[in-house]
Order: sequence, then structure tokens, then C-alpha cells
Amino acid sequence: MTMTATRITIGPRERACINCTQYRQCYFESPVPGEVYKTMTPVSFGYCVLHERQRGALRQPCKDYETK
Repeated sequence: MTMTATRITIGPRERACINCTQYRQCYFESPVPGEVYKTMTPVSFGYCVLHERQRGALRQPCKDYETK
């Protein structure tokens, strides 16, 4: 199985969950062969701290959307 990655750029002024201050990105830990550390790879979802639930990074934000 071959996996390909697609990079999507979201501008800092775009209204998406990933730009909300309440959003926390989730990461996947993958070990590096022969090393003691692991790499942290971002995944396509995160966690909304305010509503305490999993959210997609590119979803339209809720009415409680906050900026810095």
C-alpha cells in the first residue's frame, strides 16, 4: 500500500477550526529507527477544548470561534 500526502495551506485569517484558539491539533508519534526519540506527525483532526470533542481541522468553526 502506498500512501501519499497532500499539503493544504490555510491562511491565518481563514475561519476554520485549525485557526481557533480553542483548537488543539492531534499528533501521531512514530519511532525513528536507531534513535531514542520519536517524530510527531500532525493528523487531520484535533480536539476542541471549549466543547470537549474531536473536530476536523478544516471544518467551519462554531459560533464560539476565537482569535488571538
